[in-house]
Amino acid sequence: MMTEVAKKQTTELSLGGRYRLIELVGRGAAAGVFRGRDESLGREVAVKLFNRQSTDPDVLARQQAEIRILASLNHPSLVTLFDAGSESPDSGDERAFVVMEYVAGPDLRSLIRTSPLGMKQVATIGADLASALDYVHSHGVIHRDVKPGNVLLFEPTATAGTGRWRAKLADFGIARMLEADRLTVTGKTVGTAAYLSPEQALGEALTGASDVYSLGLVLLECFTGQVEFPGNHVESGIARLQRDPVIPETLSRGWQQVLAHMTARRPEDRPSPADASALLRELEQETPFRRTSVDRQTTPPVGHTPHHASLGQPPRRRKLSKRVRGAAGAILAGSLLLGFTTATYGGAPAAPVPPAGSLHTNPLDYHLDELEKTLTP
Repeated sequence: MMTEVAKKQTTELSLGGRYRLIELVGRGAAAGVFRGRDESLGREVAVKLFNRQSTDPDVLARQQAEIRILASLNHPSLVTLFDAGSESPDSGDERAFVVMEYVAGPDLRSLIRTSPLGMKQVATIGADLASALDYVHSHGVIHRDVKPGNVLLFEPTATAGTGRWRAKLADFGIARMLEADRLTVTGKTVGTAAYLSPEQALGEALTGASDVYSLGLVLLECFTGQVEFPGNHVESGIARLQRDPVIPETLSRGWQQVLAHMTARRPEDRPSPADASALLRELEQETPFRRTSVDRQTTPPVGHTPHHASLGQPPRRRKLSKRVRGAAGAILAGSLLLGFTTATYGGAPAAPVPPAGSLHTNPLDYHLDELEKTLTP
């Protein structure tokens, strides 16, 4: 995982007799990332130098998996892998490295810290990233750590100097294949706490919908400048299980709807990355404006095309949970029992009960159903 480095460092290390490491630009728990130069081709590159080889088989497996994943992927919104190898650059233990394209712009985390971004710019960045996720998911890969620090920004040559950023997704250090065995212990939560999906926080099996949720939180942070679910894994995880993210009412109706769907707590309620990318491209063309008063209970957008029709379905009516039904049944049964004992043992004979207009084979279920109708909006 790449993290911001407070003070850049320089080095004269050389790898493979070809790659000169110039400057340390990022460091994570497993590796350091350097700006370097490919002396053979005369171009700038980014070199990810893993920490000294560990005897932990999980660590070695993750390193090799990342190299294989990067080598198999090629998309304009992904950082491209050029080369990989291993060497002992400082006369120590052998260390693996990968050589990637160097993205000259800032990462999204740094840009957000400067100031909140405009709706059009966020739509462009979001559409790029959603497209990248659609591509990696189609190749059986879940990223599992979509966050601002793993989004690298660049300005296309045609728009250089205009501040119109495009995005590339980086760091597949904890990615895993959709159908492969996990590289981490079953049930162990991996990823950055603030951007975990609810199912990640619970340690459940993941699908590509988990990456869509994380991307939704990243885009929301682009507007607010604040992490929506701060804290450690426990605090942050519990918070997202208890509530939905707070989406600013000043955003356009379309933005509110898209963000609400991307951050739905149930994976099946989120759009696919392809749908999210298409919707974000539409928002990219939206006339910038801000709403001053918007109903907080946003409704799903009516499908712009049949491809997006699923987003326009009304929310399903939720049945009362077994726990709620059980508790309501106990309360209802107690009430009926109390009424019965009062009529029977109250001192006077009970009046004859007139025949009921209709019979129900299970009166308790009938009353529960009536109770559910009352409680369900």
